[in-house]
Amino acid sequence: DDDVKLVVAHSEAGCGKTIVSIAAALHQVRVEKRYQKLIIAKAILPVGGIDRLGFLPGSFKEKIGHWLTNFSDNMSLLSQEELMEAKDVEVAAVMHMRGRSLHNAIIIIDEAQNLSMLEAKTLLNRIGYESKVIVLGDISQIDSPYLSARSNGLTHIANKFKDHSIAAT
Repeated sequence: DDDVKLVVAHSEAGCGKTIVSIAAALHQVRVEKRYQKLIIAKAILPVGGIDRLGFLPGSFKEKIGHWLTNFSDNMSLLSQEELMEAKDVEVAAVMHMRGRSLHNAIIIIDEAQNLSMLEAKTLLNRIGYESKVIVLGDISQIDSPYLSARSNGLTHIANKFKDHSIAAT
């Protein structure tokens, strides 16, 4: 539905949120040509809650590749392409999204349960013209010691938009 600009998918791990989101997004980018690209952004927070992205060796793509294996695994089921090599797919760390304007893109934000309410708001403010956002998460897998089932970004987004016609939760 072109009128729905925000989709929130929250459920337990293993329910298919990631593969369904990638399949729908790639279809809208590659087949329907609704969007120019797919942007995958993920909250980079390991189990235990300590951010160590800067300490991994290699380039940004090599560093973030470790965190996006769930997307790489699912992309390999849907396409012969490697996630990091796809020309119409961009990967991003949530912590690097400030200041961007994301136009004509479908954006998947993964692990939103590990975002604070402020981080969630900042991300949604990055969404530009002709774009759609898919927010994924599981509140039973919160890794941040500062967030709870009620105070995390996923819950905040779902609650704020549950009665708006531009959103589907």
